[in-house]
Amino acid sequence: MPLALHLNTLEGSSLGLWRMEETVEELKGFQIEQKVQQDIHLSQHPLRLQQQLCTKILLDTLLSAGPIQMAKDEAGRPWPANVPGFLSISHNPKYVALLYNPERPCGIDIEQPSDRILRIASRFVHPEENEQIRKEHRIEDTTLIWCVKECVFKQIGRQGVIFKDQLRVKLPKDRLDECTGGQAFDLHQEPPTMYRYQWHRLDNLLLVHTIA
Repeated sequence: MPLALHLNTLEGSSLGLWRMEETVEELKGFQIEQKVQQDIHLSQHPLRLQQQLCTKILLDTLLSAGPIQMAKDEAGRPWPANVPGFLSISHNPKYVALLYNPERPCGIDIEQPSDRILRIASRFVHPEENEQIRKEHRIEDTTLIWCVKECVFKQIGRQGVIFKDQLRVKLPKDRLDECTGGQAFDLHQEPPTMYRYQWHRLDNLLLVHTIA
């Protein structure tokens, strides 16, 4: 079972990262209730099927509360319909990440840093944030800003958020220590709402989550 990361934060969130190594047929062998398998099979794309199955397995693994029924709130965010709490999910072609908090909304995002992020940076990086970016680590720092804003967006659940102007990320000076984390702010209202975040490096993967 390729559970690449499983940890419980001090704030009560449960985080899991699944490395998608199994085929769709192998994933079907896991103990997933028949109704979920039928719903998942409505999606015909193999990668989408793989992501859906891994998400369900990861959710059942983290919560250990029996079969979990998935639903969505008015903002389109996933949530567990038959247990209390809040979910955030992120995936790419190789991993599925999930964050669960029993009391408050939360956000998670995973990205593999590449120079592609620099081509779109002007759309979401504010000049104040650009001043914090280290020239020798431009790709990683820009990716971190993007991931943090994605996490905050998922946590607040508000539509029409302008990443560049309404969300602001404060990068810690010492980015070698992942445990220090950092702060981000939603400037939509006064005073701004502050969110704390933490990140992890796994191979060439950057995983970021807000701390509920």
